Amino acid sequence: MLPENAKQEVVWSNGEIIIGSHESTGGSFSGIGTVATVRFRVLAGETTTTLRVRFRPTDTTDSNITEVDTQQDLLGAVNHGTFTLSGTPTRAALNGVFNKASGDYLTEMENLIVFRPDLVSRILVEEVAFEAYYDSEWHPIGVDYSYYNNWRTYWHTEMVTDQIISLRANVLDLNGTTTAFTVDNLYLDRIAPATTLTAPPFLPDSGEFIVSWQGQDNLTGVASYDVQYKDGEDSSWIEWKSATTSTSASFTGESGHNYYFQARAHDVAGNEEAFSEEVVVLGDPPTVYLPFVMRN
Repeated sequence: MLPENAKQEVVWSNGEIIIGSHESTGGSFSGIGTVATVRFRVLAGETTTTLRVRFRPTDTTDSNITEVDTQQDLLGAVNHGTFTLSGTPTRAALNGVFNKASGDYLTEMENLIVFRPDLVSRILVEEVAFEAYYDSEWHPIGVDYSYYNNWRTYWHTEMVTDQIISLRANVLDLNGTTTAFTVDNLYLDRIAPATTLTAPPFLPDSGEFIVSWQGQDNLTGVASYDVQYKDGEDSSWIEWKSATTSTSASFTGESGHNYYFQARAHDVAGNEEAFSEEVVVLGDPPTVYLPFVMRN
């Protein structure tokens, strides 16, 4: 392990490991122990491999590794090394997960699809080709050739009807082998429910009446309803029923008042419709005047 006040940096572009110190230590550190452990992983192939390790001093005026008491720059005296890795290399199988799990919902016209390789697999992946299963067949939806924050694509679904779908990631590794990863039973559901609301046209003498509402959804089903009312056409809407699973309720009004109602539904996927067309219950019907007709 590194001394407490040391730091280690790996330059992935050329495989260089830089060992230095934290700025808080004044640009130097001291300590006894292992300053770096380098593990090598075989990516592909079954032949003997020659591995060359090269050392170089840092581009500073200070020694980067010194001998105790003498201040001799030991790193400058270290020769480059060549090591032979023999035997039959093995590696763990490719593995990873989607950002969507079985039973999840896709509710957008443009959905981000991500495949996340595990830590071991991450450096082995060459490209990922994504597919979606809908309308009884697989369709290509995108290919990612460059790793950046996992492998990803955007699936544009304007021409796809709402339905249960599957996703597949065809992962090509550095050895030229393709491994398929699939997630099933995803709900592509972007359409909100539609609610119909009913109430009597006129307020009964008792003032009590039943308001009913019913929603229809194309795939996942209705989860809940919101129902509002207002007393008078120019009044503000009042929340009457919120996130209810009921489809009717009793309302008591007063004679001489007109009551307006509207409802909306939420489906299981989370889609929310706009409020339905207003339904009015008249307790103060407008006066209708008939034309006056004179007869000779």
